[in-house]
Amino acid sequence: SGTKDLWAVEVDKGEVRGPPRPVRRNVGISWSLGFSEDGSFFYTNYTRRFNTFVAPFDLRTGEIDLSRSEPLLGSNIGAQWSPDGAFLAMTRQEELEGDQGTGESLIIRDMETGEERRLAPQVDLGYARKEWSDDGRSILAYGSDATGPAEGRSALWLIEVATGEATAVVDLPEVIQGVWASDGQSIIYANRGRIVLRDADSGRARELFSDPLLASRLIALSPDGVWLAVGVSTDPDFPLGGPRIFDGGRLLLVPTGGGEARELAIINSPGSVNDLHWTSDGEYIRFWLDGREGVDDGATLFQVHRDGSALEEIWTTEEELGHMAHNPSFDRVAYTLIENDLEIWVMENLLSVGGEGRR
Repeated sequence: SGTKDLWAVEVDKGEVRGPPRPVRRNVGISWSLGFSEDGSFFYTNYTRRFNTFVAPFDLRTGEIDLSRSEPLLGSNIGAQWSPDGAFLAMTRQEELEGDQGTGESLIIRDMETGEERRLAPQVDLGYARKEWSDDGRSILAYGSDATGPAEGRSALWLIEVATGEATAVVDLPEVIQGVWASDGQSIIYANRGRIVLRDADSGRARELFSDPLLASRLIALSPDGVWLAVGVSTDPDFPLGGPRIFDGGRLLLVPTGGGEARELAIINSPGSVNDLHWTSDGEYIRFWLDGREGVDDGATLFQVHRDGSALEEIWTTEEELGHMAHNPSFDRVAYTLIENDLEIWVMENLLSVGGEGRR
């Protein structure tokens, strides 16, 4: 069914006795805490909710006016504005029918009317960032096939906004992030420590940069298409294709036309770098630092000049920020706050009849 269920099976002297039986359906993300002497079973249940808001933004100071935030209904994350600023594309976490658990849908929202549409229902796009084409007709996103004979296949997908149809354009595992190249047709993507440019006409792939410590979700193309801002870890235990960099990691500029990358900044603060993006004039690269020391569950916005100078802190929020995206005029942002809940449940008499859990 695709759900995470709790099952019990009888064991006697290390031998399984009888078939397993379901004792509770759709427990979600859970961890066992063990049994008590009377046979009661204790476990934790973890839920995460994404609350997305739209608010005014001050480009000069980098501050979000949280007091004038407008919430978007549902558990949404990864919102990205269309090139004309009229629509938002975002991932919505929803309860599926029956006991199917939760799923992720790609939602397009008209920011004037509030009307929403679901696109590409056959693809599970998860929480990776969505990239609009320059003409607003297509969206580039990483995800996996959710139906059919290729179920579970991971790829970079091209989604037509008008029809909702999805086509796999880069059929590779672990292509976590893709962006449009400056010609509006070719694609730049990260795959297992490599940044690759895929030509739209020939389909040929050309490597722009390679480092096994490349952070797969930290890729941002400059407005003029000349530079890619990327993140590279310095931790030798960094997993291949890991999404973010942490304390000691480096931000680099990679020329899209070929040549050596140059260092932009070193992260000398605890926490993880999230949501790398350029200012509209192409002069600064901005990023969020989550989990910074002294900022409980909050995030700090930094910026650095493209020449590597003037690394500075702009703004800090006490909220746990999951994502932020500017509209094209840079006077509004869509941002996501993360809400985490951890509960402890007990299932009484599990060893005898498999009772219902209670908190």
